[in-house]
Amino acid sequence: MNLSEKLLIIAEDDLQAAKCLYNSELYPQAVYNLQQAIEKITKAFGSVGLEMTQETMKKEIGHLPQNMLILMLQRYEALFTSTNQTSVDVGNIIKNQIAVNSSDAAKQLKNIVKRLISIKGIWYIFLSQQMPAVLQQVRNTNSIIEMDTDINNFLIQFENYIKENLNMVDENSMNELLSMLKNTFQSIVSMINPLVFLILIQPQGCEQNTRYPIQDKIPRQIYNKNHPLIKSIDSIVEIGQYTIIHLSKLIDTFQKLENFSNQIKGSFEKIATKE
Repeated sequence: MNLSEKLLIIAEDDLQAAKCLYNSELYPQAVYNLQQAIEKITKAFGSVGLEMTQETMKKEIGHLPQNMLILMLQRYEALFTSTNQTSVDVGNIIKNQIAVNSSDAAKQLKNIVKRLISIKGIWYIFLSQQMPAVLQQVRNTNSIIEMDTDINNFLIQFENYIKENLNMVDENSMNELLSMLKNTFQSIVSMINPLVFLILIQPQGCEQNTRYPIQDKIPRQIYNKNHPLIKSIDSIVEIGQYTIIHLSKLIDTFQKLENFSNQIKGSFEKIATKE
């Protein structure tokens, strides 16, 4: 069992604990366990998606899952430091398109995320405005996530490349590989929106003010039954469980892809020698 799998098991336990504590009207403790679950889900993604070690996550993420978004954008920025000029649309946050290279776009997005998560009360905006859409995705079990045109084109090109260069790969293996790649993309698409939602709905300092007094208030005075997070806790737990399921699928597919790549490693080495 690898680190990401261990983290997801603990995260599931934290979600269950949050529900039990909520049902017992121990609201601050419920929020604390919810925060702990989100932290571990985020670190599980960091372990598999960004190949981060436990020590790196402790240092760069700590108890602030929001830092994961910053790290993701930093990786994106590093990947595209030498790309050509292009027009980047960053959605509703910035309504105008800006002509910049991809590295500059990532840098601007990173700065935007930093500013957003530093705004007091921004978590409530995400909670109130984004939760209905995220819940619709989570509860629509019959929906088939459409693959983007670019991803489909990539799979077609990849298939053609394999057929042209890897004569040793039979049709069954080819179909297995393409299925794993498609499952990988679908798992990422399925879980990325709920994951970002979970990261952004955490009130600032909730890992501390759920356990210790803040000025003249104790935790139960802050997190009472009328607090928006408490009112939404069942739905947030549901979204967390959905994210764990799809992140688990992604981890499983990555492991299968690694095993498959080891099986045909010799064939790829022959291609590299020819080229």
